[in-house]
Amino acid sequence: MNPREIPRRLSRILILVLAVGFACTTLPELKHHKYAFPKSAHIGDVKRPYEVLGLVKTRVEFQSLDPTREEKDLCVNYFNKAAVDLVKRAREKGGDAVVDVRSVVFLVDGKQELYATPECSDDGQEGQVLAQGVVVKWKPESLASPAPGAVSAPVVFVSPLPLSP
Repeated sequence: MNPREIPRRLSRILILVLAVGFACTTLPELKHHKYAFPKSAHIGDVKRPYEVLGLVKTRVEFQSLDPTREEKDLCVNYFNKAAVDLVKRAREKGGDAVVDVRSVVFLVDGKQELYATPECSDDGQEGQVLAQGVVVKWKPESLASPAPGAVSAPVVFVSPLPLSP
């Protein structure tokens, strides 16, 4: 073996070791932020009077290739993030809250379905949740409703039929 080939071979071996070492490294740890469902978002309708300002929609994408977390837990967490985004968009439109928050699922035939529960799509590596809600502006409480702690007068109904003695 020629003495000049030794450094060349060592450099090739070193490059090979480095290449294999980088190829065998572990994947970076996924960081999932915990989201809570906002108080200004409502799954169904509310009894409080409001004015409808429009519809808001959002899409949230997330890494679903995480063996330490259940797919359903990830879906619920990122549905909560979608609700947070809906409230943020509602405030940008001048609204106070979002009612009738729903998951949106697009079907193969182009139709869509709405669900009151978190529904996500997942291709095995990335997940996605689509959501929509109705932007509302709260109306002032009715003047006809009594104030808290107020004493109301009894209601008297007069019957058109005479009472029997």
